[in-house]
Amino acid sequence: MTKRRTEIDGEGIAWGAGAFIASILVGIIIEPYRHTIGLENLTIIYLVIVVLAAAYGGRGAACSRP
Repeated sequence: MTKRRTEIDGEGIAWGAGAFIASILVGIIIEPYRHTIGLENLTIIYLVIVVLAAAYGGRGAACSRP
């Protein structure tokens, strides 16, 4: 039976918090342009933030061995 990791990785938490802060900053920066920027473009920006945070922040959890 495989052992499951139940600890929270500190690096993953940092990347998650960084992605959350980046999302808030994108929202603040885009606020004046909300009538000219389409929702699909905003969705792509948020998707890129999530993908980058998962790719770099999730790497430590994915490559670690119990």
